[in-house]
Amino acid sequence: MESAAREADRPLRQFEYRGFSDLFAYWQDVRNGMPVPALKDFDLLRLQHLLPDILISEVRSAADIHLRFVGTAIVERFGYDPTGRNSLLNQREDMRDTVGRWYSMLVNQPCGALSAYKNIYSSGREAVAECLFLPLRTAEWPCFVSLVRLTEILNWQTVSPLTITAANILDLEWIDLGFGIPAASQSAI
Repeated sequence: MESAAREADRPLRQFEYRGFSDLFAYWQDVRNGMPVPALKDFDLLRLQHLLPDILISEVRSAADIHLRFVGTAIVERFGYDPTGRNSLLNQREDMRDTVGRWYSMLVNQPCGALSAYKNIYSSGREAVAECLFLPLRTAEWPCFVSLVRLTEILNWQTVSPLTITAANILDLEWIDLGFGIPAASQSAI
């Protein structure tokens, strides 16, 4: 644990998007000497400028990723409020096992991740999103915070009752927080 905590104390990672750097810096600040910060110490109001695009998810199992908090901009893009739902229900059916396994690795390793993917919103709008994922600890369920930003608006698809997140995964980069990263064979896109 001590070497992992030292590794996580290394200089802050720089991201192209300042919001990711802000989230990562705050995540580091609230660790309070622990390898992973506690959710109870993670004050979302300190990230007010990012709050509309933040999610907090509980990993209840690799098949149940419970959306605990969903920012208002995400709700608006979705066209409905998915808070309290299993986020895997917003994945293509053939991707649910893979994405659930990734989320489990994120909190169990623990490690961070930066991903780019296409979403198809219930409005029919298709967009490329980029997301930073960082683990948090709780007494009940392991969880993670994520910050989403749209990077490109693409085509329009058929209007649907459900938003499909990560309809196509374009990239996934694991971030070593001092505990290593999942093996390449576990995380292939």
